[in-house]
Amino acid sequence: MDHWTRRRFLQILLAAGAAAAVDWTRLGALASEVKSKTDFPVVIIGAGNGGLVAAAYLAKHGFPVTLLEQHELPGGYATAFDRAEGKFRFEVSLHGTVAEGGMPQHILSELGVWDKIKVVQQPDFCRIITPDQDLLLSPRDPEKVMQALIRAFPKEEKGIKAFIGDLVQVNKEMSGQGGKESIMERLQPLTLTAWMNGHQIGPEVQKVLSVFWGYYGMPPSRLNALFYAVATSKYLMKGGQYYQPRSQDLSYAIMEAVTNKGGRVLLGPSGNPGRPHRSQSRHRNRGPGCSRKALSGQGRHRQCQCALGFQSFDPAKRGTRRVFEKAEPITSVPFFFYRLAGTQPGNQRGRGL
Repeated sequence: MDHWTRRRFLQILLAAGAAAAVDWTRLGALASEVKSKTDFPVVIIGAGNGGLVAAAYLAKHGFPVTLLEQHELPGGYATAFDRAEGKFRFEVSLHGTVAEGGMPQHILSELGVWDKIKVVQQPDFCRIITPDQDLLLSPRDPEKVMQALIRAFPKEEKGIKAFIGDLVQVNKEMSGQGGKESIMERLQPLTLTAWMNGHQIGPEVQKVLSVFWGYYGMPPSRLNALFYAVATSKYLMKGGQYYQPRSQDLSYAIMEAVTNKGGRVLLGPSGNPGRPHRSQSRHRNRGPGCSRKALSGQGRHRQCQCALGFQSFDPAKRGTRRVFEKAEPITSVPFFFYRLAGTQPGNQRGRGL
């Protein structure tokens, strides 16, 4: 095999990420192209869901990987904290997600994590209370949801059926069962408001159908219709689940998938005034810890250093779009990634595992 350069290694990693967006089975094949994996140690900064999963996949395929986290706990927003000496335990953010039957189950199964965690179905799709309505919508049943909305707003039947039908079709396309005409392509350039206006849905019903916009971080007038449809359709079809007892257990399970394959996870010193739950005690202080990360140097090359003296060069400090544009050959990236070129930064927050 030709001599492997760092640039070629990064190209393979980026190609693997691009392939994963289309076909997760290609990750192993792409990783196998790198024969001398020990020559390419990887440092990941941040142990949120994304960092944990990336580290777990790299460790699974034999790459030396070190995951650095400033906080004392792994998981990012998939963490929990205690109050009153452990009497009360709260989620930081991940109160519900689509795990079972969705992409998270596939990912966690590949990493050997799924059988080590427990998910519980939430009893309802959602409950919507307005000055005039109190709607309790059934989980995992689009037809019941649609009929409940029609009973509440009988004059809006046509628009409600069209909107729910679009959500169902988006879910089919995401599962590879789309028809000749793509509903996802139609929604991609629209805002959520424009999508609902296209079905001539009145303002009161729009408030109900767009109820999840607060979770995604932008109002309907600015929120991308496809973004809303993809996330909401999964909830509509699969229902929401909850990691039991808390999402912190998910984060620990993924962290163990990293360390069990020889990876390192360096957590920071205590920065949380709340005391950890007693079930966390065996997980704390994995390794000496990483107190503070600093960037130094000038020009193209920068250096990252943690308290242990571990150093790495050239962290990927650019945004996703620039990384794909500059570091990866155009022939290796699916065409739809180049649609990113026309996008603008926003404050949307994606869902985690």
